[in-house]
Amino acid sequence: MKSLARQLRAHISRSNLTVRDIERLAGLKRCALSNILEGKSKNPSLDTLQASAKVLGCSVSDLLESTEAPDTTHFQAGLEEAQKPLVLPVRTPMLCEIMSALDTCFKNISYEPNLEQFWQCAIRVYSYTLGSTDPIVDPKFVQWLVNKFKE
Repeated sequence: MKSLARQLRAHISRSNLTVRDIERLAGLKRCALSNILEGKSKNPSLDTLQASAKVLGCSVSDLLESTEAPDTTHFQAGLEEAQKPLVLPVRTPMLCEIMSALDTCFKNISYEPNLEQFWQCAIRVYSYTLGSTDPIVDPKFVQWLVNKFKE
């Protein structure tokens, strides 16, 4: 199970989402992923793994796969976490649709994000959409993500 926790941590880190965000998006109970990460859940269900993998844009095999690479999720205090570049295919029409949806949602809440915030949202929506079985932009997900700025 240590391998699962390690792989899960690595995918969460690359997703730019919080553990709670992933639990919500995957429709999981609160602490479902935390329990896996902390070793409290020794035998997570296939449904939990599939829902988590979908949100993270990977397969269940990716989460279960053991690698020889060292666990790099813990860094020395004071060091910034290295940002690994996302390697995603470019689908220009999808990006245009995402940008338009984000723009509309931000206008609806009268919020003007800075470029970094906008791109972080775009990346989250893009990776979520690519990880879906039907890669169509989900307006409910876009709205949910934008509404987080009101919180």
